[in-house]
Amino acid sequence: MEKESRQRAETGSQQAETPGANSEWNFDKVPDGELVACCYWEYARESAFIRSVRDRCLQNHRAGDPCDQRLHADVQTIQSIGYPSEVFIRGFFFEPYVAYQCEHEKLPNYRHPDAPPITGSFPKAWQELPMMGRAWPLIRE
Repeated sequence: MEKESRQRAETGSQQAETPGANSEWNFDKVPDGELVACCYWEYARESAFIRSVRDRCLQNHRAGDPCDQRLHADVQTIQSIGYPSEVFIRGFFFEPYVAYQCEHEKLPNYRHPDAPPITGSFPKAWQELPMMGRAWPLIRE
């Protein structure tokens, strides 16, 4: 009986380390300095309205239609929460898994090392983002 419970405990700890599974609900490993940004990000992931706006932003970008007034109004609604909306909205018009910035000054997609990140990773879980995508020093309170 003791051996069986030990095996279950070991299996449970192995499952806890499975990427993707715990990142949806267990935030114990999120550093204190990322907690506020993480909360905004995860809230946005759960919002049907914000996810819908993200989908429409991608469709708009793919179609090359810069004049969608309803989409513009909805983006402004999201931005009305203030600077924290930048955590997730900054990459709304970008395709996932594409590098939109580089550190080479002569290229058009140059990103200053101190600039906030641009990511097309929304709505990926916060803990699955690359460290660069989690660098939001001004989102603390």
